[in-house]
Amino acid sequence: MKSGGLENAVASVSAEARNAVYELKEMGELNEGTLLDFAKKRMFGETVVALALLTAMPIERVESQMHADQHATLIIMCKSIDLKWPTVAMIMFLRENPPTPPQLKAANTDYSVLSVESALRAMRFFYAKQSILNR
Repeated sequence: MKSGGLENAVASVSAEARNAVYELKEMGELNEGTLLDFAKKRMFGETVVALALLTAMPIERVESQMHADQHATLIIMCKSIDLKWPTVAMIMFLRENPPTPPQLKAANTDYSVLSVESALRAMRFFYAKQSILNR
């Protein structure tokens, strides 16, 4: 992650974003529509927290994928909860390095050929790995 402004901005909204999104989850109002709304409004922290809660991934892991050069893990996370492509694309545009048109097209192709079942298998592998590492 770049140091300076971006890092501080993420840290400054983190507690606020967590609280807002956790509250939505408790009220049963956290869903793809809410996630898409956060992404459309360019609410980075809320988007990260919402995606983390919807996928049961650690917030830090989702955030790191928003700063990663590759899109594969983010695509897998999104497919594991069967998000519609417009939601995934909007999330990708919030990344530190938004995709170019050819990268977005390649991501769309990757997303369309990936099955929910394969994405869930990959997520189970991640959960198992995390469980082992956290012992």
